[in-house]
Amino acid sequence: KKHEEIEKRLLLSCLLFIGTFAAESSLIDQMTTHKGFWEGCVKILNLESDDRIIVVMLGMMMNVSLKTSDALKSMAQEIIKASVEYVTNYDDNIKQRSYGLISRLISYSEECINIACQHFLPMHIMHLLPDGEETTLIHAVKILAVVTRYNEGARKTVVECDPELKVLRASLGECEDIVVADSALCIANMCQDREICVSLVDTNIIQELLARTDSLNSAIKQNCAIAVAKLVSNDVRHMKKLKEHNGFDILHSCVKHLKS
Repeated sequence: KKHEEIEKRLLLSCLLFIGTFAAESSLIDQMTTHKGFWEGCVKILNLESDDRIIVVMLGMMMNVSLKTSDALKSMAQEIIKASVEYVTNYDDNIKQRSYGLISRLISYSEECINIACQHFLPMHIMHLLPDGEETTLIHAVKILAVVTRYNEGARKTVVECDPELKVLRASLGECEDIVVADSALCIANMCQDREICVSLVDTNIIQELLARTDSLNSAIKQNCAIAVAKLVSNDVRHMKKLKEHNGFDILHSCVKHLKS
């Protein structure tokens, strides 16, 4: 055990040392293009159980993944497989960094999205949303916006966890603009399915989305407007509420703002 602890301390020291290089842009370029670097990272994530090492490793990988490369893209699926195991970790730093790393890779391919869904990531995110740590939520909602756009199974999971999208609608009230914008995008993605739009007829979702268009953030305006448009096009009963709340003028204002 003593020998094992010494090895862990040496590994931790090495990772911290390498991690200091990840702050230098020119060195990040070299690290991210080296497939062996990513293979080594995945190997450590798969074999290591020491939280001290895992948190440093995930942080370093997050920093290096700021720059994309063919090597990173080729390893993205394996990195997501390794990282997704830590999204339920009790350590908030590990949880935050695992979501952060996945959020940077999830859009690389359809297979990346499928892997995340196969490992129940949409369900974990829905359980996280009501009271998750702010930075973790930023990463998690970004992931959810991607998977609900492209994966029908992800949308079904969200509905199973949150039939009237109450959790996502509550996220529209977040202070962070990026969370609001991505939550609105998630809702818009969910409204691809007519059945979901029908199930939302007796909610206040039209009012809630219209209220959030009163923002200086163009992404919030756009995503809320898209969600409203999908609701109205998939069930005419949403049109009545849109008229009741002066929705056409509000949406027209949004379009003018986005064009400008």
